[in-house]
Amino acid sequence: MAEDRLKDYRDKKSKIANQGKTISDIIEISQNNIQIRAKTVGELKKFENYYSYMNRMLDDVPESQIVQMDDGEYSTLTTPVLSAGISGEIFNEMLDQCRQSGHQCEHHYSSLASINSIVVSGTSGYKSLAENNPGWFPNQEQISKKHNIEDSLYEEINYIKTYLSKHLTHVAKDFEAFINKFNAFKLGSSQYQDLIGSRTMFFFKMIFDFAKQNFGFEYPRKEAIEIFIYGKATPIPYFEPIIKSCLKLYNDLSSQKAGAQSVKRGNVSPQYVESTFRRLIGEIASVLKLREQQYI
Repeated sequence: MAEDRLKDYRDKKSKIANQGKTISDIIEISQNNIQIRAKTVGELKKFENYYSYMNRMLDDVPESQIVQMDDGEYSTLTTPVLSAGISGEIFNEMLDQCRQSGHQCEHHYSSLASINSIVVSGTSGYKSLAENNPGWFPNQEQISKKHNIEDSLYEEINYIKTYLSKHLTHVAKDFEAFINKFNAFKLGSSQYQDLIGSRTMFFFKMIFDFAKQNFGFEYPRKEAIEIFIYGKATPIPYFEPIIKSCLKLYNDLSSQKAGAQSVKRGNVSPQYVESTFRRLIGEIASVLKLREQQYI
């Protein structure tokens, strides 16, 4: 009986492990596909320009001129169209494939949404088991710590999305695009540019512009951050560390120090970008949560 139970447990554990590995493989393949797709889009934009040029040129020829051409002239006029038209048949096939791929992506997204509550319930179940039966999981503190760090990141992202969509709609789409792009090109060599963009989005477009438009100033930066959070309310000393931490993030993203990790200079490692991204999400979530409580 003991062997049967251990075999059953190992089988169940193996299934979860294999599914986790499959998820990691899907992420890696999807990110690679996104990068290939991005390169393809760049090429397609180039072709779009070529075909647009040819179409405008063809539109520019008066019909009266066309009927007056001899066969040789007409052949000269239409030969590029024949060549491009025959080669361009590939685009019809690509369009069908893109539509099919789009439907598949929509199906994948819907499938993940449908099983989300089940998986979350499973995770919560193990948290409860660990609390009630600590002897079952000797390493549960380490395991939970890593999980909670990742989970809090996703919770903060969702909070920011919700807050912006309700209160700061002019930034909401920018944030959505920033998160999607960061997920798509995770640990890419050029991701520091996304952090530069997020600096503009959060600090200049959201915080400093708000202070300037509503209170007539954007300097000093610290006071502008306070105005964004409190409005006409009196700043509370207890929350001063949040203000200072937000200001430090802005200064770090703005730094151009030679020889140091500098986002603006592009002198950063992928690991630095990853940690700064997490820090950015945490800081902005903290600022928006405080604003939600204090702004008048």
